[in-house]
Amino acid sequence: MKCKLCKKEFISNRGSYFWVEGKLKSYCGNCSSKIEKMSNLPEVMIVPITMKNFLEVIKKKIYAHPITYGRKGGKNIAFYISAPKSAITHIAEVKTIIKEKQKKIYLLGKIKRLKYPILRGNYSAIQGTKNTTIKKINKAKFIQELK
Repeated sequence: MKCKLCKKEFISNRGSYFWVEGKLKSYCGNCSSKIEKMSNLPEVMIVPITMKNFLEVIKKKIYAHPITYGRKGGKNIAFYISAPKSAITHIAEVKTIIKEKQKKIYLLGKIKRLKYPILRGNYSAIQGTKNTTIKKINKAKFIQELK
């Protein structure tokens, strides 16, 4: 078998299997410890990001943050674009989460623009992360509605 992460060949009983995007994927013994199980994660993790960094996320379909941030993660990531927008404008499906020594890396699927941005309104800017649901993301007009 071939590891889906490092692409090295391995014996089938020396690796692990994970459901990713509805498909069973195999990882070697070295890489399997890096893959985070997503079944217990919140539906949506909202993260603050600058416009410059967000453009990189769109280009590479990867979002990463230092492990020291202690973010739990999510099955989807909603992006709160700080100044000048101050709104949640996009959401991305998370395909895989990889834990490295220094950072947590989210491999993203489709990055979709929300039909209407979720505005900051009178609420303070998002710092750190917030968790919510897809249902609330689809209904909210202002950040305070995502609680």
